[in-house]
Amino acid sequence: MPTVAVCLDLANDLSMDVEVPEGATIAHLKEELCRQDPTGAASAESFRLCSAARPDVLLQDTLVIGPELAHVVLQPGSGTNGGPQDTTAQVSAANGRMSAKELKQRLRDLKVDFSGCSEKTELEALLKHAEANPAALVMVDPPASG
Repeated sequence: MPTVAVCLDLANDLSMDVEVPEGATIAHLKEELCRQDPTGAASAESFRLCSAARPDVLLQDTLVIGPELAHVVLQPGSGTNGGPQDTTAQVSAANGRMSAKELKQRLRDLKVDFSGCSEKTELEALLKHAEANPAALVMVDPPASG
């Protein structure tokens, strides 16, 4: 059974190992973390998980855990104002209403190069892909203006 190291507190180097079955998703890992919470107060909505390699990118609940996600970082959920970005649900709901400028800013925030995109639909598709596959993204320095 694969083991995922979950960093609970970067500042104090506090982490725990969680065993997950082959093919488990981020949602399964979040549920397991809630089951192991000694206070019983945690809910899957109260925190987010990010890759340790890309702590600025939220891992979607449907993402299957592979070797590249052997180390993840737990961050406060949307209700705490402590995270680096919107929750997946907020982002998904907003994508259909975002202007091209807003899409470009979101892609910049995710450090995704969008210089080859000339249509809004291309930006939307790139953002959807970037949010669905955060571990596959390549760090780039996109243009500063949009």
